Amino acid sequence: MQEPFSRSGTLIDCNTSLSTDFNYEPKNSKKDRTTLLNLLEILKPNTKSRLSWFIITFFVTWYNAVMTPIRIFIMGPNKVPEKIIFIGTAIDIIFVLDAIFCFYMPYIDNDTRLIVTSRTQIRKRYLNSTAFYLNIVSCVPVLEIPFTLIFGAYYNVTTVMTFEIIRMTRLLHFQVVFDEFKNFSSRKGPINVSVFRMVVILFCTQLFMCIFGSIYFGLSSSSVADICPGSNLYEENLKDMELWITSDNVIVDVMDPTVCESKQDGKPDCNDCPHVLFFLRSVYFLMQTLFTIGYGDAVVPTKLDTEVAVTCLFMLFGVFGYGLIIANMTSVLSNIDVVNMRFRHEMDSLHLWLKFRSAPASISHKIDMCFHYLERTQYGVLDQNLFEGLPNQLTREITKSNMVLLERVPFINPQYRSKTFLSNISLALIRRIYPPSSIVIHEGEKQRELLIVKRGKVDLYVKSCSEVVATLVENDYFGDCPLLFGTSNEVKGISPGFSEILALPFNKFKKFMDCSSHTDVDSWSSVSNTVSMEDPGAKKTAEVSRMQMDKIFSYVFNLKTHARSKKVRNMFEESAEVKVKGLRILPKSPLLVYWDIAAIFGIMFEAVSVPIQLATYTRSSNLASAHGWVFSIHYAFDILFIIDMYLRMNAYAYTTFENGKSQTIVDIDLIRKNYFSSPWYPIDRIAVAPYDVLSFALGHHILFRIPKLIRVLHLPRTVSRLRTNLSICFERSMNEKLSSIIKMFLCSILIIVWSSAGWNALRLKDSGHKSVYWALTTLTTVGYGDLTPKNARETIYAIFIGAVGATFTAGIIANVTSFFHDTDVSEDNIDHKMNCVIKFMENHSRPLEQVKRIREYFEYIEREQRGISEDKILHKALPDHLKSEVLMHITHAMVSKCPHFSNRELGFQRQLMTSLEQRFFSSRSMIITPSLPSDGMYFIKKGTVDLLSETKMGESIPFRRLGVDDYFSEDSLTDHWDCNPYLAVSVTDSELWYLNRFVFYRLVENFLDEGAQLSKLEPIKKANTHSRHDTTVTHGNSGGNSVFFIHPDNYFIQCWFGLILTITIYTMMTIPFRYAFMENHEITTIWLLLDYFGDFILFLDLLIRSFFLAYYDDSHLVTEKERIWRHYYESGKMKWHIASLIPIEVSALYQPILCPMWKLQVWSLFRMNKLFRLLEIPALVTSVESSLAKLGVRVPKNAIRVGKVIAVIVFSAHFIACLFFAIASYNQYHTTEGSHTNWAYMNGLFSKPLLCPDQHPDTRDLTRRYIASLYWSIATLTTVGYGDITAHQDSVIEILFASFVLIIGTATYTLVIALLDDIVSQLDVTSSLYKTKADKVHAYCEMEALPDTLKSKIHAYYDNLWQRQLGVSGNKILSFFPDYYRKEMIIDIIRPYLRNTLFLKDCSANFIAHIVNCISYELYLPGDTLFHEGERCNSLILLYKGKVHLLNSKGVKFKTVDNGVLGETSFFCFEPHLCSAKAVDTCQTFCLSASDFVSCLRENKMTEQFKEYLFKNTTQILILKESVLKMIRNLKSSKMKKMAVEEKSKIPKGVILPDTLSRCSWDAMLLLQTAFLAFIIPYQISFMSHDTALSLFLIDVNIDLFFLLDIYAKLNKFAVIKDGSLLSSPKDFRAIYLKSSFKGDLICAAPVSFVAFCSGVQDTRYGLLRITQLIRIRHFGKYLNSCAITLNSRTSLSISTEKLRIIQIFI
Repeated sequence: MQEPFSRSGTLIDCNTSLSTDFNYEPKNSKKDRTTLLNLLEILKPNTKSRLSWFIITFFVTWYNAVMTPIRIFIMGPNKVPEKIIFIGTAIDIIFVLDAIFCFYMPYIDNDTRLIVTSRTQIRKRYLNSTAFYLNIVSCVPVLEIPFTLIFGAYYNVTTVMTFEIIRMTRLLHFQVVFDEFKNFSSRKGPINVSVFRMVVILFCTQLFMCIFGSIYFGLSSSSVADICPGSNLYEENLKDMELWITSDNVIVDVMDPTVCESKQDGKPDCNDCPHVLFFLRSVYFLMQTLFTIGYGDAVVPTKLDTEVAVTCLFMLFGVFGYGLIIANMTSVLSNIDVVNMRFRHEMDSLHLWLKFRSAPASISHKIDMCFHYLERTQYGVLDQNLFEGLPNQLTREITKSNMVLLERVPFINPQYRSKTFLSNISLALIRRIYPPSSIVIHEGEKQRELLIVKRGKVDLYVKSCSEVVATLVENDYFGDCPLLFGTSNEVKGISPGFSEILALPFNKFKKFMDCSSHTDVDSWSSVSNTVSMEDPGAKKTAEVSRMQMDKIFSYVFNLKTHARSKKVRNMFEESAEVKVKGLRILPKSPLLVYWDIAAIFGIMFEAVSVPIQLATYTRSSNLASAHGWVFSIHYAFDILFIIDMYLRMNAYAYTTFENGKSQTIVDIDLIRKNYFSSPWYPIDRIAVAPYDVLSFALGHHILFRIPKLIRVLHLPRTVSRLRTNLSICFERSMNEKLSSIIKMFLCSILIIVWSSAGWNALRLKDSGHKSVYWALTTLTTVGYGDLTPKNARETIYAIFIGAVGATFTAGIIANVTSFFHDTDVSEDNIDHKMNCVIKFMENHSRPLEQVKRIREYFEYIEREQRGISEDKILHKALPDHLKSEVLMHITHAMVSKCPHFSNRELGFQRQLMTSLEQRFFSSRSMIITPSLPSDGMYFIKKGTVDLLSETKMGESIPFRRLGVDDYFSEDSLTDHWDCNPYLAVSVTDSELWYLNRFVFYRLVENFLDEGAQLSKLEPIKKANTHSRHDTTVTHGNSGGNSVFFIHPDNYFIQCWFGLILTITIYTMMTIPFRYAFMENHEITTIWLLLDYFGDFILFLDLLIRSFFLAYYDDSHLVTEKERIWRHYYESGKMKWHIASLIPIEVSALYQPILCPMWKLQVWSLFRMNKLFRLLEIPALVTSVESSLAKLGVRVPKNAIRVGKVIAVIVFSAHFIACLFFAIASYNQYHTTEGSHTNWAYMNGLFSKPLLCPDQHPDTRDLTRRYIASLYWSIATLTTVGYGDITAHQDSVIEILFASFVLIIGTATYTLVIALLDDIVSQLDVTSSLYKTKADKVHAYCEMEALPDTLKSKIHAYYDNLWQRQLGVSGNKILSFFPDYYRKEMIIDIIRPYLRNTLFLKDCSANFIAHIVNCISYELYLPGDTLFHEGERCNSLILLYKGKVHLLNSKGVKFKTVDNGVLGETSFFCFEPHLCSAKAVDTCQTFCLSASDFVSCLRENKMTEQFKEYLFKNTTQILILKESVLKMIRNLKSSKMKKMAVEEKSKIPKGVILPDTLSRCSWDAMLLLQTAFLAFIIPYQISFMSHDTALSLFLIDVNIDLFFLLDIYAKLNKFAVIKDGSLLSSPKDFRAIYLKSSFKGDLICAAPVSFVAFCSGVQDTRYGLLRITQLIRIRHFGKYLNSCAITLNSRTSLSISTEKLRIIQIFI
């Protein structure tokens, strides 16, 4: 074997030893060579020694990065302690060593991935890298050592500062260190990039706070000669200066001797120069600024310009940085367990869809079991998705093991077949997972598929015997005889446990056998779809099958005639009981659920009580206190967890899945082994230790409870285990969202309790509720600023909690965002499909009626399918055998009620049901049209359909109305309609299932007996003489027309729900408002009328829903009153509807006054039960949305969602504001003289104590009070927290209420961000998909180093694709259309071309409709070749738009085709092309491939007809060919040569192309000037109170002139690209510019600055006159994109779409 290094000995494999593979021969001594060898061995990549050195470098760099700004800006160059100077010198030496070691550090070559150990190559690479120059600069500060030795203390401050600033360049080392950490971590496998990036971001945030905190302090104190003048000079030099340092009470308390020496505790803590405190308070300011907490306490900047400017910059970075943390946290949570999370979300969507489809519990249970099995074996990913994208060779190797199983099948045995045949058959096998009790083999049915048992087993039964007659074990097979000969199954197969079956479906087998290249089987008949018995393999199959069945029936006979012995019984029976010795708790025991709940309570109690007790004892300075009653609860839970640990070691049985078998493990040794290897055991071992025993001797009992808190790590696992046990024991599902919400809720409680406990321990004077209040204001980033740190310890704690809290809040936001982020950013997104389809139709000038129908179709899918892609679930999310069961459930009722199919063979029915195709039609949509013959049968699943007949006058009259489970167009299955005998239109939104004629033909071929009976179907007869009423068919319920009921789609009920919603909103707004604000008001008549009118309407609503409002039950309309009442009662709505109608306000007659509440307030209080109706608001809003959509009122979906978000915030703010003021009113009423403990009095809303009775407040006071309350409510809900209105610190109830609102506010704020994230992602799905694709293409072009011309062509293609059809290719966009709409549209487009096309012009409309299904859409750019002369003609091209040059073999043009058919004669004669074709401009074509054309001929049985047509029209075809050849021969004449000179597109002189350097530079100048305008005009309007400076005026004039030049250039010089085509003619691009942005640009370029300056207008009005120039900002994105494209194409920089978006957001 070849050695793993190169000939020069410089490359070795990453895993080989250096001592054996290193081949370097230095000229020095042997000792030097050994030393060098050892050094290179130590510094090899991915070694622990190298990692250790980088860890040292990391900490040294971090210390340098933090300490250097402190030395520069806080300590000053002359006040640095000697210890710090000594440490700095040591660090300088370490950096010198690092620079030297880099000459000896082997590296991994990027191309070969081998380790390079050659010193020459290492040195060369290092000297040519940026790291070398960086290290040189980093080593410069070491020169400070000789400077100090030579000059001592005499070298100047500038030199010292220079050395300090150079040290800051060492920050750039972090990138190298992080890369090294990342490479080392990826040794054992791929790392989670999001988690790693999150760690880097948090580290950089901490570093940013330390560095810029010091800078903030230095800039603020720059105006002071000495920030530490000493206690004697403090008052003289600092006290009266306007600095935040002198305003900060924490610093003043230490530095000001008059304050610190007068402390009441008698312990002065004075410090003339508290450097540590300076640093802490600066970092504290940065923390609350970066994390948007903003307490507003003493560290805020003063009016000093420097402080304010720097703070503004910090706030800008803070918003951006905090948003970056939230975004990255979202990425972390979505990638931390991406496979499992994706599986759980997919299962949640699947369950939601099954519920929507009313799937029975048996099907749902099977699907659950199947996917849980897949989750354990391959993370829930189906095989077709798992191996998607693998190359064929790897797929063959994976399926190679299946070939061994296939060899046992007689027909496929290598004795009769070749290895190629065997290999290809193995590729067609499908793996199926059958859960326990699943039917694998259907008795009596033609189940044409080969089944091979890979794992598990299948029990076989026969009708005449209830016992197992045989068992298929691993490697056994069944079904080869039905597959080959089309016979029926004689046995039934059931899987007793989980079984993995390899299936060869008949459709794949048939496709494989029909292929002409397979010569292994000559006896296959494509007509009968069977194999002849002449084939030896088939003959052997029949013999073996007969022998097997004889054995089975012989055994059945013995069972009936003889009693079985115990031996036989043991052979064919398997006990399902689990034998247990001793105590065992099985996996399905309900005890597990209750035990998990108790464990969660125990963990939470321990985690909550220990910090609270620790804080309590710390405040009382008595940590050694005696045991209390709480400790007895602790010990009770300790006993519980000891029992839990014992049970896990000895009693908890568990289930394993091995080799496809589910097995319950009850062996005690295996149970213990499983527990000891689990993550539970190490934590349990630490937590269960009896530390409390030591407390009896040492005291400090609470301290010994701290190790028990490690059990908190079990909390997420315990919740997940509870979820699993609920599913197994009680079959109650807890979805992933609920599980995550519970985990977040519990973790939030712990963080709040721990944070408040720490604050409570530090703040001895604050009560517990105040500590919780401070923790909430900090953790939620509200930061009122009414409670802030007062000393250094509290500052350190606040910094820590602020950073942790902000990160935790970001985590909650990210987690909730993942719940609501249901946008499918893929090609399956409904909005994306609709946008692309509508763009395509508009580009092809389709009629508005067609566009409207398509839009209604997609809106119906979105509305009725609840945003779930049913097609995706059926074809991608479900395995084929489960998909069949689901489809049978959906379609069974329709098929079984059709007399043509109801009494057919079960196998035929099963395949018929699974062959149906789902179709949706919006109301008034044509199903069967006059122009397109129907080619299949329709079943009605939902909705109503009218059949129409045409009169002699051309009018369409309905003659029959069909409803749910009806069918029509059944006779088109056997007859080829050239003209539809009747039409069909959907009366309502309808869901139909369609049976295609050709699918039916294939089905009949497999069931010839059934086909013979179905040869004559009774068609629907026209009934023109009948009236519409007489022919209406009733469905669903007998007697439905004789009882009065209200249809759920009725116009009345739609308006009714709107009225109910209005009354509910009125109730929600007025009752809380009257209760809170309208003190001393009487109950007026208008209030009574309004209230009781609403009650009357709600009472009527109760009656309507109880007896008259019909509903749909699985698409059937239910109108019986008893069922309506039962449905309403079981829905749960009746209970709270009745509760809301109870007239509790009658109590106000007996107690009309409850001071401080007067009559109207008491009345409103007793009407609070009306708010139960709030629970129905979401359903009412959905009903109103649906009603508006049905009425044709289209409100944008995202606008509705934004409106809902705003409404939730407004209503929540209103309700909270009312309660907040009500609390203040209560406190004000019960206040004593001089003690007003409420927020309203502190803010001037009350001037005197409340009296009862008294004068009611006037409108002005009422408005002030409501606005102030609403202001506080909104500021809290949005986490702004200005702090000007806060809860009163002495009011416990206000503090508690504010704490509660803080939690609600955080939840609301999080919900808003999550919903907006989903809305924004939905808005930009199409653009995101296109940009992602374009970025990938660009990266591929760069990676493959494609020529610039080819790259330009590729980019031009994608630009053209975006302009015309939003970046989606032709065939893909056609697949977005529903089949029936696509067919109709394409026929309308290509009909003019088909009229003149050979053969097709004489074909029936039915055949044309079939041909259309095979037509593809292609786009060609100018210069693209459509086909070459002599090339085989594989497709017929219909040139829809554009021009094509026809060229001879030498590339000379002889004809230009504009909108015609290309390759006609060559296509139909299956001959090579006579000439070449090249696109002149952008060409849009529809193509029909030869293979599809031949398939259509075969399926329509028109092969002979086509041959006859060619024979009859041979002369015409030859004439057409000869005309082309004649034109080519005539090119030899000079006249023709002159005509055939190919026109070359010439660029007019002076025209500048879009991608030239001059044009890109021009756009960059426009970008800069637009940014300048966006800044300077608002500045001039706001701050320019004096005359305009001449220099600024000259700049403005230059900008105006530049914009005028830009207009001239766009009119005369700048070529543009429109719809992918270059327009270089001034006439063309001038016309486009005049229609687009000319007017706006002309307004912007108006010389208003010149006119204003000359007119003497030079103050604020000067900026106001220029405000119209801000219109230029609309081009900012275009200029930025142009600059990004220029940088990508002309430099080595790569600006991706993500980076560009970040830049746009930041700007």
